[in-house]
Amino acid sequence: MTTARQIRQLFAPLLAENSDIVFHKNYIYLKPVRHMHRCIGIGRSGGRDAFIVTAAVNFTFNLSGVIWEWPLGIRGHGWCWSDPDMPDLFKRLVGQALSQLHAIVTLEDFAAFASRDRTFITSPLYAHKDCQLRVDIALGNLSKALADCRELDRLRGPPPHTEYFARLWSRVVDPVLPLLERGDVAGLTGLLREWQATYIKAEGLEPSFEPTPFPLELAA
Repeated sequence: MTTARQIRQLFAPLLAENSDIVFHKNYIYLKPVRHMHRCIGIGRSGGRDAFIVTAAVNFTFNLSGVIWEWPLGIRGHGWCWSDPDMPDLFKRLVGQALSQLHAIVTLEDFAAFASRDRTFITSPLYAHKDCQLRVDIALGNLSKALADCRELDRLRGPPPHTEYFARLWSRVVDPVLPLLERGDVAGLTGLLREWQATYIKAEGLEPSFEPTPFPLELAA
């Protein structure tokens, strides 16, 4: 079974060589954490000797539970603690992934990256309608956000959408639609800050979090 001690030891050389990463809950995170975070994690696999490695990005006001994650290595599997070549391969592939993550700096970068057709474990950003709506609001795309929010308000009623999606979308539509209808930037900004505070606390990222204005605020 993969242990926390094994994970920390495997990440130790990378932590020693990179001052802008921090270890937290089996993941290394790039610092600072602002409106999105970038991380690489190690997880348990089926056997005692096996483990998986994934890289991920997410926006820090996402309350849907979705994260844009992809496997590192051979389909994310094939990692064995007993393999003598594993530490060198791990350091090389994780180093390459860190270079990729370093290039994702802004919320705009995240939106473009998460919308790409690639092998995420989940679907691209645009397929998660509630997530796309939150990001569009933060980016200041309020005309698009209003149109999409009205559409979600319509769709969450009758079938074929399930009760699950109705509840999921209502968490965004109910507080957001009145604010979008009024063009209330201050209200939307306050809501984004509230979502962000909830996410950062839940993920335990307070030490690495650096508050910055949302693009929505800067465009106002």
